Amino acid sequence: MPKLPLSSEKALTEYDAFLGKSDLNLAAVCDYMSSYVRTNVVDPERKSANRILPQLLTNSLATKMNLEGGNKKIAFRSLKLYKVFQGTLQAAFKDSDLEIAEDALKRWLKDAKYRKQDV
Repeated sequence: MPKLPLSSEKALTEYDAFLGKSDLNLAAVCDYMSSYVRTNVVDPERKSANRILPQLLTNSLATKMNLEGGNKKIAFRSLKLYKVFQGTLQAAFKDSDLEIAEDALKRWLKDAKYRKQDV
């Protein structure tokens, strides 16, 4: 499995290709990410989303993205990495529509420019 968190657009493209090669790759990454899910806390879906995202992307790469791809940014929703995010949380929160997690994702991507950037 390629190294996470992803820090460049090239690494993102390669990782997306890796995830697209096999459903087993996608399932393995979801399984790995499930260790960052927290169910025994207040607002578990949001907190789990916010714990998973920094494991997937660095802040500097996240500044180049938004959920839908507007403003000449990368559309996170179009990536296989989005399936990892959704799949990991859906496995943990089976009865949820993941609206809270998606809101957390939007905010996390939007606020990336305000967090410490990689050197």
